[in-house]
Formats: sequence, structure tokens, C-alpha cells
Amino acid sequence: MALMVTDTGGGDFKLVPQGTHIAVCFLVADIGMQETSYGPKHKVIIGWELPQETIEIGGEEKPMIIYQNYTASLSEKANLRQDLESWRGRAFTPQELAGFDLFYVLGVPCMVTVVHNESGQKTYANVSAVTAMPKGMDRPKATRAVKYSAEDVDQWDDLPEWIQKKISAQTEPQQKQAMTAPQDFDDDIPF
Repeated sequence: MALMVTDTGGGDFKLVPQGTHIAVCFLVADIGMQETSYGPKHKVIIGWELPQETIEIGGEEKPMIIYQNYTASLSEKANLRQDLESWRGRAFTPQELAGFDLFYVLGVPCMVTVVHNESGQKTYANVSAVTAMPKGMDRPKATRAVKYSAEDVDQWDDLPEWIQKKISAQTEPQQKQAMTAPQDFDDDIPF
């Protein structure tokens, strides 16, 4: 099943360091309609593993991870579109804008720039930019791949609890558009 697209935080945890990191997408989750200051919006979450930044969990070294919430939109000013175009290294074509399967980014490496922002008494690590990997650089592989949509719930248990809570708190049932992504790419763009 495809995921067609037209704030993290809480608890005490080690922050991803500020700066630009090698990353690989390991999670794409459709979290449905979420309440925003502009009213209900269809939201998605993308998660990246940072293989060069590790953390010890249960006595085992694992890559640190960071997530970004996006409105599921490819409109001209949408953050999702801007980050995807920067990640791809080129703009979307009109054909691609008619329907793009966001699950294509799973396993695709990139560079993410992380900044720390304060809110109240807490500091959060946030993704401020996503860009393409430089040519010639080794491409990391994700240690896992998690995709979730209302039509494909097989990986529900693989989602972090905070994402499960967001999905459960949707403001209204998801309404999907049946679109297909173009399949006739013959360039070296990763998605």
C-alpha cells in the first residue's frame, strides 16, 4: 500500500547533537488528521537514523534517531515539499506533484541538520534541513524500515508509543486519494 501525499518531545533523553549529520530514513508514518493552530491538517512523520551518532540502549549501541512532523502536502510552500526537493536535489515535475508515494523515501540516505530549540524549561533537537548526500560519500543502510498508514497497519507495534498516541488522537477519519506515483524514472534520483 502506498502513502500518497499531496513536534516531537517529552521525557528525559539524550539530545541529538546540533549540526549536520549523515542520516538514513527508517520510518514514514501517516498519523492522519491532527489538530493544529490552523485547524485540522493531515500529518505524516518521517524518522531518520544517524549511524555516526550512537546511544546505549539496554547495553547495546544503537544509532540515534530524530523525527520530523510534516503536513502531508506538496504545495509550493509546504515544508515537506521543500525538504523532499532538497533531499532529491531537484524540483518535482508536474506529473510527480499529481501524486508522490512518500514511502519511496524509506531507506534513502541524506544529510540532516539539527538545531536545538528551547520551549519552557526544555530543550528539543529539531530537524532544520534535509539535503542530498554528497556524491562519492558512502551510503548508510537503515537497521530497520517502518511504514505505517491506515490501509497498512502491519507495523503498528513497531511504531514508538508517542506516534501510536498521535494516531489514536486523530481529529477525524483519514480520507485518502487514489493516486499513483510515476514509475518511468530513468535518472539517478533516489526517489
